Amino acid sequence: MFILRKSCVAIVLGTAAVLTAVPGGPAAAEELPCPAHDLGETVIWDWTHLAICDDGRWTVRACAPGTTARQDDSGHAFCA
Repeated sequence: MFILRKSCVAIVLGTAAVLTAVPGGPAAAEELPCPAHDLGETVIWDWTHLAICDDGRWTVRACAPGTTARQDDSGHAFCA
């Protein structure tokens, strides 16, 4: 399972990535750089948010109220 957490180092597809969140910023608006080989990836940011690598940026999106971030057997993250 890939889990990205604010202000930590995570391993994403074998590459170390340092992610730093904007303190006090709304999660839906946070954008962080992501490498080209991660384009199209969706991973768990924390248990109520997903991070999506699109156009060279990780964009953090909140799950709908009452749902949590999960991951299927193929490694795809989603809210349910």
